[in-house]
Amino acid sequence: MDIRRAISEYFHRGTDLYHQLRSFEGETLTAIDLHVLKAQLFIHNHEIDRLRQLQKSRSKKAESSEPDLTEK
Repeated sequence: MDIRRAISEYFHRGTDLYHQLRSFEGETLTAIDLHVLKAQLFIHNHEIDRLRQLQKSRSKKAESSEPDLTEK
């Protein structure tokens, strides 16, 4: 599956989940349910941070390897 499509589907499911969490149904979740959800969100946030750092690192490498065309 294309990762961009997976992210789009994740977003839409997340929006649905958000509304369920805000409803009475969300109040019926157990402490374990909430722990599992929070742990999964933590893992996703950690991976997003890792990918952002990787992008920054690659961007800095690309900038430093580009010749300076302004010098004469």
